[in-house]
Amino acid sequence: MQQHTRISCFSAWANVRLLPYGIQTTNIYKDFFKGFFLKYLTESFLGHELRKLNCCDGLTEQQKKTRSEWVVKALRESNILPVDFVYDISKMAICEFDEISWFLWNLVQYDIKETWEDTKEYLGNANKFIIEPYSFSGKKEKSTDCDSALIPLL
Repeated sequence: MQQHTRISCFSAWANVRLLPYGIQTTNIYKDFFKGFFLKYLTESFLGHELRKLNCCDGLTEQQKKTRSEWVVKALRESNILPVDFVYDISKMAICEFDEISWFLWNLVQYDIKETWEDTKEYLGNANKFIIEPYSFSGKKEKSTDCDSALIPLL
């Protein structure tokens, strides 16, 4: 994926996550350690305040490493980040593009999984999903009855 595309996609995803906090970004990579961005992004997953983490403005590289360690630890303990994935905290602290991308991608994967689980729970019985793939023959069949083209979900 192109770098510009990653920036746009991850920033848009983060903006949805950060709506309740009233902050937005146009470049998540540049804003990662600015203001309360990292704190609010982390808290949007945890569902509670991360008291140790505050404003990230003016932090040294070592302080950014410490904050990154806190965030990764809190997200792992809450089963949001995979325990077996190794993050290079030094690279995260300097906002290395690929390291931040992997961190964000793991958060997006968690969001997708949770959305799927919530959808299954909302719909009740998972057996109501259509699991059989639709085979496309490429031929257009003529039908005089519009309702005959509908496939019932239940």
